[in-house]
Amino acid sequence: MSEMRSMPRTALLTLILSIPDAKKCIAIARKEGAQNMLVMRGKGTVSSRHLHLFGITSQDRAIVNILMENTAAEALLDTLTDQLHLHKPNHGIAYMAQVSTMGKCPAAQEEGKSKGEDNAMFKKLTIVVNLGMADDIMDIARAAGARGGTILHGRGTGAAYTEKLFGIAIEPEKEWIVILVPTAMADRVIAALEEAHDFESPGNGILFVEDVSDVRGVVVE
Repeated sequence: MSEMRSMPRTALLTLILSIPDAKKCIAIARKEGAQNMLVMRGKGTVSSRHLHLFGITSQDRAIVNILMENTAAEALLDTLTDQLHLHKPNHGIAYMAQVSTMGKCPAAQEEGKSKGEDNAMFKKLTIVVNLGMADDIMDIARAAGARGGTILHGRGTGAAYTEKLFGIAIEPEKEWIVILVPTAMADRVIAALEEAHDFESPGNGILFVEDVSDVRGVVVE
């Protein structure tokens, strides 16, 4: 039991970058010892008048996910912020979320919550809908105050085996929308999405929310 309590906390570091900057990010992360990385392609949805906030246009974007021990992830985030100029407008965004590792005891989970997750300044909204609905979802979110998001395409592995996320089949023709909003705005955006879209009907989509911390590249007005 004492070993479980002493296990290092793990963080998921996510960066949304241009393709060239994503390549630099991966090289830097590897040099700093990162081993668990997942890179996905998506497109930004922020309109030109909001470039100063997210630095994301309609161009292709890379979403780099790095799983590391918490202290190492914090140090890597500082390094990436400096070398990729994330402290300046229009250079992308980055944020961290705490991960509950397998085998962690409830006491350790509560310890993690006490160190900032409950007071997170931002929420990450993830929405999975059928192909062609992402733009409508983003219009609803923007009308509620969100500045933009990133659209990804989810695919299963064929008819013989269908991947599932919380009971929803992730087959070809699914779109994922990731929206980062200030915590104070999250309830309003979520309520607008739930009112406009029927998430209750089976197979019609899902919406879930995560706390994120240590956000870089986002300016709150």
